[in-house]
Order: sequence, then C-alpha cells, then structure tokens
Amino acid sequence: MFALADALGIRRFTLVGHDWGGAAAWGAALKEGERIKRLVVVNAPHPYIFQRTVIDDEAQRAASQYIRAFRTPGFEAAIEAMGSKPSSRRA
Repeated sequence: MFALADALGIRRFTLVGHDWGGAAAWGAALKEGERIKRLVVVNAPHPYIFQRTVIDDEAQRAASQYIRAFRTPGFEAAIEAMGSKPSSRRA
C-alpha cells in the first residue's frame, strides 16, 4: 500500500481495512504511522489486544485455531481437492 501511495505521489492518506485487511492496516499503521492520516479498522482487533486475548482467553484461542490451517503446508491443495478452487470462467 505504501508503494502504491508512492507511485501515486501521495505522502499521507486515510487507510481503511476490514477483517484480514484490518490486520494488514494495523500492521501498516504500526510500521509507518506518520504516513497514515486516519486509520479505520472494522472487524479486526488491535494486534496487541488480540495477542493478549489469544494467550489469556481459552475461548478466543479455540476460535482462532482456523488460522493455523492457513500456515499448514499443503493446505491449498487440500482445499482445492475439496472442489473449492476458484473458477477461471467469467459469469
């Protein structure tokens, strides 16, 4: 997002993120906060709060286990084998 802003000649900008995009927005703001004029995050907790909650709250830890699947080698192939491969045909 910073490379895009640079290519467009935009120094400071408003960043909006939702869900996983919200996690990316938090990361961007923590890394280069001086470039973010306003930050809007929907449906994504602050990363430090999330980390603390995953450690301290058993229910949150259980609810967040799906994240591990994304890091499992071969996960994409398993999803594809279930028939969830995105179609290359246009509707």
